[in-house]
Amino acid sequence: MFRLKIRFAFLLFLYCQVCFVLKADEPFFTKTETLYSIKSGNSIGDLLFSIEVKSLDANPKEFNLIIGDKGNDILGSDENKKTLWIFNKNINASDLKKDLKNRDYPLDVKDIREFVPFCENGIRFDLKDWEEIKRQTKFPFYVNGSFGEKITLRLHFYIASKTKKKTVIEDEAKVKLEFTIPSTQKEKKQEGDLISLTERAGSPSAEETQKQQEDSLKQAQEKERIQRTNAVDVFITEKNKEVTSLLDEINRLASAKDAKITKNTIDSLGVVAEELRKKVDYWDKGYTDILLNDESLQDKFTKFNTDQSTISRKLEDLSQQQVEKKNWMIYVGVGLGVLMLGGMFFMQIWNMAKMKRQIRKQQKMMEEEERKRAFDSIDINELDKI
Repeated sequence: MFRLKIRFAFLLFLYCQVCFVLKADEPFFTKTETLYSIKSGNSIGDLLFSIEVKSLDANPKEFNLIIGDKGNDILGSDENKKTLWIFNKNINASDLKKDLKNRDYPLDVKDIREFVPFCENGIRFDLKDWEEIKRQTKFPFYVNGSFGEKITLRLHFYIASKTKKKTVIEDEAKVKLEFTIPSTQKEKKQEGDLISLTERAGSPSAEETQKQQEDSLKQAQEKERIQRTNAVDVFITEKNKEVTSLLDEINRLASAKDAKITKNTIDSLGVVAEELRKKVDYWDKGYTDILLNDESLQDKFTKFNTDQSTISRKLEDLSQQQVEKKNWMIYVGVGLGVLMLGGMFFMQIWNMAKMKRQIRKQQKMMEEEERKRAFDSIDINELDKI
């Protein structure tokens, strides 16, 4: 153990001697992250991120975020080639399609109504309204912070399938990058320098090698657990936003006095709610090991289930109201029909009675006329003979 401590101290001493002055436009942070689909939870692909200093003397400090590996497609290749889309502000999917249609760029969007900004925690990036990333691309960004301060970038990507005829934005993923603002004086070299020094100091024993392998395995497992936990957190947070938005829409329709709610509208809302439930159920069953050990995630899934149940109940109420309204309209229609038929029947009886009165009146007039003619035809002289 004492010999190991001496070796470690010696390595640390040598390591400190190989520090260098950090230069601008030189990456000090490099990391490969796996993109996980927000919709399905499946892996979309690995993406390389690098951060380089543009200026540490400016206020705010200026950096460049480099996305992608130089010389390669951003995601996939050949028939499976994909592109990344990022946005500088909230943009409606319909507006984006109209904008690109005017530019003769065929674009379709699948199951996404609105796009959110690229960096979700407010760090400013130099971006156009929207950017399509096909290959390695560099984006300047600005940070207010001091040396040694930890910075987190919460990034939102949209993934599109790329063909010769059309681009289809069909999925989305989130990535969290954490880095420390470097000092202007000295920074550590890459891990390769330390590995080289270790090799020069002497090969580790079999015991040390086994321990290193076990530690590496634990680190890899922990990294995977954190990535899966983050992926689940991102997914259920997004679905809670969507189900809350859907519930607000249903409440608005239910409370509006003059709102015309058709059966098709209710059915469409029900389909959206059912699709959300299916996606959440898939994650709930597929990430049981994560959920059992994270109470905050359990609470988020519980909230979703509560809101989804509320939506189902409210849609049933709206359907029942539609049935009652329809029945009421039927009763009114039947009543009006009966009233109209009754009126027609009454008018027929009335007309028949009126006709009979006229006939009787005419008969009386004819009888009176007959009696009058008979009286006028009597000869007075003949009366004397009688």
